[in-house]
Amino acid sequence: MVYKTIDEKMVQEARSYVPLMEKAAFVEETAQCCFDRLGVQFGEGDLGLPMASMYKENTQLKSRYLMGALVKLYLGQDYEPVEGDKWLMAADDYDRWAGGNPLGQLEQLKGKGTQTRERVFALLRDFQELQERMDREIQGLLQVMNDPVGRFLSTIQAQTTPEVFQKGAAELERARKELEDYQKVRGGAPVHKGGGGKDGGAPAAV
Repeated sequence: MVYKTIDEKMVQEARSYVPLMEKAAFVEETAQCCFDRLGVQFGEGDLGLPMASMYKENTQLKSRYLMGALVKLYLGQDYEPVEGDKWLMAADDYDRWAGGNPLGQLEQLKGKGTQTRERVFALLRDFQELQERMDREIQGLLQVMNDPVGRFLSTIQAQTTPEVFQKGAAELERARKELEDYQKVRGGAPVHKGGGGKDGGAPAAV
C-alpha cells in the first residue's frame, strides 16, 4: 500500500483555522455516529429480562471521521466517502493516510522555514481543538444515553404492553388461588357461625 505524503506546497494551501461554526457542524454530524449499541438483560437464559440498550464508543469510526476532517477541512484534499456519509472515510483510505503518519509529517515540515512553521503550528493547534470538541461531545452523549434513570424508565415502558399486562394479571390470579388453597390446608375448612352440636355449643376444634 502506498501511503499519502504531505509536502510544503500542500501546507501553504491548507487552512490553518476552521471557523467555529464549521467545527460545530462537523462535530454535531459525526459524534452521534461513533457508538455501538449493546443489547443487555437482567438475569440469564430464558428468565432474563430485556433491559434498555447501552452504548459504547466506537473508536475506529471516530478515527476515520477525524482523519476525514484533517484531510478535507484542513488539507483541502478529496477522498471518496462511504455509506452515504460525506465525512466517513473508507478504511482503506484511512490506512493510506494514517500509514504515512500525517501529524508526524506536519511536525517535520516545521523546519521548512518560518512561514511554513507558523502555518503548521496554527493548523495542529486548531485540529487539536476540533479533536477535543469531538471527545467532549461523545462523552456527553454517552452520559445521556447510558443514564440509569432514563434506561430504567425505558425498560419499564417497553415491558408495559397489553400482552405483558394480561400475563401479569393472570399470574397474579393464579398466585391468589394458590394462596387460598394453602390457607385451607394449613387452617382447615372455614368455620361457620351457629351451633356446632346437639347442645348448641361451640363446634369442636379441628
